Amino acid sequence: MTYISYFGARYYDSDLSVWLSVDPMSDKYPHQSPFMYCSGNPVMRIDPNGNDDFTIDKKTGDVKLVKKTDDETDRVVKTYSSGKRKGEVKYDRKGEAKTAFGGVEKGILSDGINFQENDNIIEVGGKGQATVDGVKSFTLQLSEYVGREIKGFSYSSKSDGNISHMLLCNYKNNGLMESYGSARALIEKFGADFSFNNIYQQFHTHPFGELGATKYAPEKSGDVEALQNDRPFIPNASFIILYRGASQKKPEEYDYTHEYKPVIK
Repeated sequence: MTYISYFGARYYDSDLSVWLSVDPMSDKYPHQSPFMYCSGNPVMRIDPNGNDDFTIDKKTGDVKLVKKTDDETDRVVKTYSSGKRKGEVKYDRKGEAKTAFGGVEKGILSDGINFQENDNIIEVGGKGQATVDGVKSFTLQLSEYVGREIKGFSYSSKSDGNISHMLLCNYKNNGLMESYGSARALIEKFGADFSFNNIYQQFHTHPFGELGATKYAPEKSGDVEALQNDRPFIPNASFIILYRGASQKKPEEYDYTHEYKPVIK
């Protein structure tokens, strides 16, 4: 008896240990056999359904692409962080790769990018680019995954209020309840054309899913203290917390700009 298994993209003959059809994305990899699976490295790579799969090393922050496809979204898969199996993909009892988080819009993740060590500017709103909401969703998902706050800025290059670039500041020195970062990368990118007036949002995540003192005791909040210091330099910006309540899929946004108290001289 021959056992034929369907893997969502092609069929596999377990008796002969061969695929019965070519990889549907084989035209993008002309240097490899169209019958090859995971570039010949199924231990370190996976391809269960054709999604763009990435791994993120929680220790180093390195992002690695598993396989590139034309699907609408990407995902991050879980790997072992220590021991002999470090770097290998984790699987559930059904043999399916465990997803750390998915639904990541195209234009955010790329092979070799590192959000832990580097500030990264993401272009948004254009053809083939991510949306503002998509970048915010990813930022919160990444923050929850690594267990650290992440800070960012939304910038309008045309001074018209339409966000064209989003800066995600590196999180290497951040903690679960603290984040750091500046607009330096935007200043370097736009040079003489840069304006602090074109920053329309300063946002950061609360990966633990609570607003805490920022909402209920603002006089004791480190967020509000930072707001007092930063708002004079970015007068058009609103200050946002990205967080997720229990059983919620989409990020919530809490605008605490109203807590700003101008200093009267």
